[in-house]
Amino acid sequence: MITREDAQSRAIEFWRTRTTDSIVLVEVLTKAYGWVFLFLGADHLASGDPNDELLGLCPVLVLAESGEVVPLGTAHSVATALREYERENGLGGSAGR
Repeated sequence: MITREDAQSRAIEFWRTRTTDSIVLVEVLTKAYGWVFLFLGADHLASGDPNDELLGLCPVLVLAESGEVVPLGTAHSVATALREYERENGLGGSAGR
């Protein structure tokens, strides 16, 4: 079992190894099975300009039990991605924000 702080470090490291752009952690959702970390690009956050968004910067789920990092993708909302993850993995609970 890992702590929220360990999970956050893993989520940040996940993106640090995939982009050289600056990213900012903007929200953390707590689930019974882990944490979901949502990021924005620093340039987009500063400017608000959609042209500054980082494509593919998806939320990541870090599982409390194993520390595994699971990218949730960008095709759906976070709530939808979590519902799908929960369904596929036999986990109960609401995926709402």
